Parts: sequence; structure tokens; C-alpha cells
Amino acid sequence: MKLVLSNDPDTLQKTVRKAIKVYQDKSDVSAALGILTQLKGIGPATASLLLAVHDEENVIFFADEAFYWLCCGGSKSPIKYTLKEYIALHERAQTVIKRLGVKAVDVERVAFVLMKQSQSKQDQGTPAAARVKQDKGKQEAKPPAKEDIKKQPAKRKIPADESEINTGLRRSKRGK
Repeated sequence: MKLVLSNDPDTLQKTVRKAIKVYQDKSDVSAALGILTQLKGIGPATASLLLAVHDEENVIFFADEAFYWLCCGGSKSPIKYTLKEYIALHERAQTVIKRLGVKAVDVERVAFVLMKQSQSKQDQGTPAAARVKQDKGKQEAKPPAKEDIKKQPAKRKIPADESEINTGLRRSKRGK
């Protein structure tokens, strides 16, 4: 964030305007991202977000879930967040967009839901999750044993002597 904030506001505006103009004139996502990534602290993922805000119908944001779904066949693999990876994501998203007649932002949303759903199913299939479910079922079926019930700590007694209350002093009950 410090790097992004270190960009001169005038330079920032000029660069964003230049990138949007290049995108509008040539419909070249790669060229527009190349311009935006010249700013400090802006990589391909952030640049794709800036461009996607401008044109959500045709430009997909470089989201992890979208990349996993479209480029990795739904499996998680390392992402380097390079321009080359984004171009692969963009091309595959364009194929889906044209085939289904939807917006890029819709493809991104579907990818998010599908990847979160598959992650949830994987979590449910793990032995630890199965044990938690089994333990939960056992706990609901029978009451806890007496040794499992913890005793509540005794409440502190309020002193009967008003002098202790008024002065705020506490006296030890231990003998010397």
C-alpha cells in the first residue's frame, strides 16, 4: 500500500487515463495492463481490477478462484501473478463469455462460487471433519458425564463492613 500511495497523483491519473484510452482504442488488454503496471505497487492482478472496474463486461479480474477454475481445471496450484498468466485467464474467460453470452464479472462470480463449493466439499471429506461430525452427534445423543462438568468458581463475597467498601481497600484473610 505504501508503494501505491507513493505514486504522484498527477502521474497516477495520467497513467490510468492513458491505459483506458489504449484499451478503448485497441481493445488490447495486454497493452493497457502493461501501462498500468508501470505504476509503483501495481501488478497484473491490481491492474486487472482497475481495468475490470472500467469494463466489467469484457475484462475479468485476476482472482485466484477464476484462475483455478479456468486455467487449472478447478484444482489449486501456485499462481505467480504474471502478465502471461493473466493473458491465459483472460483468453479462457473470453471463450466462456462469448459462448454463453455473459459478462466477465459473471464468470468471475461463478468461479468464486464453484471453487468455494468444491473447497467446502473437500473439507467435509477430510477425516478430521468426519470426526468432528461424529463427535458432535455423540454429544447431542447423550448428556455429559459428571467428571466432564466443571465446577463454577466461587463468587467473591461482598464485605459486610462498609468501611472496606468506602475506602476501596481489600484486606487479606491470611494470618501473619
